[in-house]
Amino acid sequence: MAVINPSDTYMMAGYYNGTYKYPLTPGSEGCGTVVAYGGGWAAWWLMGKRVAFVRCPEGAGKFSIGGSYAEYAITNVSVCVSLDDSITTQQAACGILNPLSAVGLLDRCLHHKAKAVIQTGAASQLGRMMIKLLAQNGIEVINIVRKEEQVQMLKNEYRAHYVLNSEDKCFEQDLWNLTNDLGATVALEAVAGELTGKVLQVLPRGGILIQYGALSEQRVSGINPITLIFKAQKIEPFLLTYWIKDLSYYGQWSAFSASKALI
Repeated sequence: MAVINPSDTYMMAGYYNGTYKYPLTPGSEGCGTVVAYGGGWAAWWLMGKRVAFVRCPEGAGKFSIGGSYAEYAITNVSVCVSLDDSITTQQAACGILNPLSAVGLLDRCLHHKAKAVIQTGAASQLGRMMIKLLAQNGIEVINIVRKEEQVQMLKNEYRAHYVLNSEDKCFEQDLWNLTNDLGATVALEAVAGELTGKVLQVLPRGGILIQYGALSEQRVSGINPITLIFKAQKIEPFLLTYWIKDLSYYGQWSAFSASKALI
């Protein structure tokens, strides 16, 4: 079983032109049973087992044969996670990229010593994981969604303290007030379009906006260059592939172990 992540739609739409070598089979992650292996005791141990997996990068811009949308996918044992019976196939099929991204984004927040953050796309699967992780690490979070039912869901089911609807008339003022009250210095931005500029506008001097998605399928806009310059703000890109690649082997193992708890 395979899922469709935003990154998969970006790839199929050609947005990553120059990053990946085409043609290739799409599908960045999935779940399946190991039916063959190419050697090594670790791969042998997974034979016949159900695993969650991601397609295996072989280097910058190069990927192994066949993504998860193929009938048979080839990957590396290092990016496979064995599953117990308590995890459903549906959960496992989307059980690596979002949890790993959540661990990576938390790492960036901790690196920047954030005491409070803003996050857009807060009702997404990844956004809900971030609510849990940030709370566990004592970091306040201002959640931004675009529907009233999402506001109620995050407050009632995820015990989110601060949830704003970007469609409300008073959204920008409320965002400004909360950012100042909580001292938010980092923003996790996944929507793009005009929302990026609105979020960056309220961050303080030295604030950092981490751009990791474009759910609106629009270009980033609305950024005031004067504010950006005089507040000495930064826009930092986040791509899971690059973050993982920069970790040590122990760091990668720790990241995968932490992400498994989020499936």
